[in-house]
Amino acid sequence: MAVYALIRPRVIRNALVKRLRVFPSVGESLVSPGAKVDAGSILGKYASRQRLRFVRMETSGERITATVLVAEGQKVKRGEVLGYYSYLFGLGYTEYTSPCDGEVVAISQATGRVSIKEEPSALASHLPGTVEHVDEAIGVWVRFRGDIVPGAAGAGFARSGTLIRKVESPDQPVSPQKIGPEDADLVLLAGSTVSKELLEACLRYRVAGIIAGSAASSVMKWYESLAQDLDWDEFLARYWARELRKKDAVVPRPTEIVPALVLTEGYGNMPMSGEAFELLSSCEGERVFVDGASLVGAALGRGDAGPCAIIPFAGAVDGEVTDDGVGGGAGRAAGAAAGAGAARVGATSAGAAVGDAAVGGAAGIGAVVGGFGHPAGRSAALRELAPGVRVCVCGLTQDPVEGTVEGLAQEDSALPVGIPVTSVRVVTLSGEHLTVPASNIRLLE
Repeated sequence: MAVYALIRPRVIRNALVKRLRVFPSVGESLVSPGAKVDAGSILGKYASRQRLRFVRMETSGERITATVLVAEGQKVKRGEVLGYYSYLFGLGYTEYTSPCDGEVVAISQATGRVSIKEEPSALASHLPGTVEHVDEAIGVWVRFRGDIVPGAAGAGFARSGTLIRKVESPDQPVSPQKIGPEDADLVLLAGSTVSKELLEACLRYRVAGIIAGSAASSVMKWYESLAQDLDWDEFLARYWARELRKKDAVVPRPTEIVPALVLTEGYGNMPMSGEAFELLSSCEGERVFVDGASLVGAALGRGDAGPCAIIPFAGAVDGEVTDDGVGGGAGRAAGAAAGAGAARVGATSAGAAVGDAAVGGAAGIGAVVGGFGHPAGRSAALRELAPGVRVCVCGLTQDPVEGTVEGLAQEDSALPVGIPVTSVRVVTLSGEHLTVPASNIRLLE
């Protein structure tokens, strides 16, 4: 029998959460502290990825020979006709349309280029709660209560949608053939491992989010790049969708093109934890917040970072928040629950401390998501990794590699993304000496 040497709680119940909804670029808030918001509320607007878009029309010499139908300063909509060019006695015809909503800022007769300033994009809350604080140009803090399933890895911007379960157990994968148009705007509970084919199917059918146990490292690198770079025009080119090419089709916000992805276990081929699967299964049909944000900020104790799935409580009362960020008796109860869930290696008191911190404040949520990277309560778990203990290392290959613990590394290691983690020195059965993150270690009896 194997147990996980991991102090990060699998679930945190009844937590008082303060989450920063970050503007992807410089933005402007439209709400004030104390305002009540719901999942569809607009918190602010931010500058789009491409500030200016250009349309080049037919020219001859120093003037535009096409017929221009717009003027500088005019507002235009995506798909609106900007001009047309007829040639060969009317046998040839070219129509020029606007690639986005925005304002015509310049028309160059010499180059035939029409410059359009793109409209700012709206940032939706995706969370019901109260505006706690506004960081101008950065984002808006929203306070609410809910159950949290911390993620070990993730990708994509925050989304929300109705949760639907696609598997019967946490060790089952989802076939791409099970994804269809009926899954649009839903959050899928996808069981164990997600493949590239499954993610492409979710992208094609406009799924809002995916919660799964794990994914291959190569798949995650591809998906992270896709989430950052894919725009709507490229989406239409890659994933043909006739109904989405109509002029009156609703164009999603830049942050809502790629589904949010949260992995509860991390890289490799691992099933979702039973606790997380049980909690999420019990919430099927409810609205769930999914954020695949970077782990870098979580390691630094920032509450605005860290992949997670959150089930907000409908109509919940925020409760009184003290100076240390813990909300009275409800907060302490949530901490105790988190501690019980984390006591997989006998670290009950340490896990409770982490859980208690999790219900408020930036450092608390950072501690929960950071796992072994955070000093809170790590010692009890690491005592199980004494020299000579038989372990297996997960994540190096498709199959775990058995070995023996030599001891703890002298100092924390840094992952390629910059996250500091506690590391362990292991000698494998083949004699290879490795230094691996403690979270990748499983104890063997």
